[in-house]
Amino acid sequence: MLAAAWRMHLVPATPGLLDAVLRLPLLDAGRARDELGWSPSITATEAVAAFIEGLHHLGAGLDTPPLASAGAGTGPEGPA
Repeated sequence: MLAAAWRMHLVPATPGLLDAVLRLPLLDAGRARDELGWSPSITATEAVAAFIEGLHHLGAGLDTPPLASAGAGTGPEGPA
C-alpha cells in the first residue's frame, strides 16, 4: 500500500523506509535506568505515532542534499 501511495506522490517516504523502520532493533533502556536513573521521555508507541504524523506533512522537513547524485563520488571533497 505504501509503494502505491509513494508512486502517486501521496507520501514522501519510499517503501524501503518503512521496511527499514520495521527492521529496527528494539532498545532495552533497563541498564540506563538502573545505572543512570534515566528513563525515556516518550514511549515507543508515541515515537512511531510521531513518525507517522510527520509523514503526513509533505515538505515540512529541512532542505537537505541528496545522499547520492548522478555525479556520485565527485562531491565538494573531490572524487571518491
